[in-house]
Amino acid sequence: MLTTISCFSQKTKLVVKSQTFESKKSSEIKQVQELIRDCGLKNKIFTLDALHCNKQTTQTIIDSKNDYLITVKANQIKLFERLKNLAKVEEAISIYQEMDKSHGRQIKRTISVFKAENIKHKNYPHIQSFIKVDRTGLRGNKKFEETLYYISSKVLPSEIFAAKIRGHWLIENQVHWVKDVIFNEDKSKIKKLEAARNLSLLYTIIMNVYRSLGFDSIKQGMYWLGNNWDKILALST
Repeated sequence: MLTTISCFSQKTKLVVKSQTFESKKSSEIKQVQELIRDCGLKNKIFTLDALHCNKQTTQTIIDSKNDYLITVKANQIKLFERLKNLAKVEEAISIYQEMDKSHGRQIKRTISVFKAENIKHKNYPHIQSFIKVDRTGLRGNKKFEETLYYISSKVLPSEIFAAKIRGHWLIENQVHWVKDVIFNEDKSKIKKLEAARNLSLLYTIIMNVYRSLGFDSIKQGMYWLGNNWDKILALST
């Protein structure tokens, strides 16, 4: 099976770097570490999900002269429990609240930032802060409550962390959803790995072109292109 990983810019909504690999021959964790080492970025903040909360990945990010904001879940149970307990007794250095009333949801998020000096975890000596996100509200007619934790090698205001946490999930609807739904990548009948790899790269290039032209919606970009071929041809002459 062929898997694609991407380095996605929250600011520009462009895929900065992309690479594919065979899941039988490598793992997502190793591939992400390689991508970070080779991407050439400096002084950026990588946002990653809990799969990548490990000693090797965080150290790779620090060695590359970048920083991280990573979800912590039960896959790192000692660290998770440490954050959970510290958040109960320590005072947050910054708190921000926001409401989300989109897509049939009514969600209140409270983002609390804490100093990391008392975490003292040998695998993560570069943690400077940890973040607690409390989410409460309605999904449809159902009430829900959820608490998430993050670690970061930076200390930033809670409002900035909130924006970066929201922005992390852009890759789901700006890249993965587009490839799956608009380009039907998951339904592809191509069996040759090299051809599938090239087609995935082509889809990424197309998305970057539309986003560079100012289209957040790829469908809108495709509609515009279908009615403006003369303008594109004029640019090439």
